[in-house]
Amino acid sequence: MENRKIPNEAINAAAEWWMKRISGPLGKDQLQRFKNNLVMLLSRKASIGFGVDCITLDCDYAPCGILSDAGKDADIPTANFPWKVTMAVKPDKVLVSDGYGMPWVQVWPIEHKNEGKEGAA
Repeated sequence: MENRKIPNEAINAAAEWWMKRISGPLGKDQLQRFKNNLVMLLSRKASIGFGVDCITLDCDYAPCGILSDAGKDADIPTANFPWKVTMAVKPDKVLVSDGYGMPWVQVWPIEHKNEGKEGAA
């Protein structure tokens, strides 16, 4: 099986998605630090190799290691992370199951369902 590198665009889309899902009274600088930390950690993991062609991020009742580390460095408590969320960061797409038993939804690249259809706004 061919090992395809996870592109920076997928990593940035994943970090942006998590940044928008964190709740609580946080400053923009905190959220930006979190995003920057997460991009750095994901990029490092993606560059390791060893057949890494999917990075999974999850938050059951507490964030996984990568999310927790990115949050700690930005002074974001683990209680501010959404529960029951799983993300798969792959070379060609980023998928999210946003809640217990929820279906996978592609969040990157954005699918335009009305492209090429007449009358689409």
